[in-house]
Amino acid sequence: MLKACIAKLTRAEDFYDKILARKIFTHDLKELVNHARLSDVFFQAGRNDRVFAANWAQVSSWSEESRYDAHTQQEAEQLIAAVRDPDHGVMQCIRQYW
Repeated sequence: MLKACIAKLTRAEDFYDKILARKIFTHDLKELVNHARLSDVFFQAGRNDRVFAANWAQVSSWSEESRYDAHTQQEAEQLIAAVRDPDHGVMQCIRQYW
């Protein structure tokens, strides 16, 4: 969803920016939020909503490498809940700008 937000900022007639393309070819969620121009949105949402702040902290700690680590079912379910929470979830926040 973050990459969709980034794509939305790009017009079809824009010249292909190779530097930006390299920067967004990542799974670093904090970097993607920055490139989607949602850093301020996430910061403000976290200040106004402690549940969202906790959800974002949990989700943003995920990395490409962490997907290979052993996790409990409870940890996996908590991560999914942090993304999907209909009122305070990361996906709900992003969806407003997608």
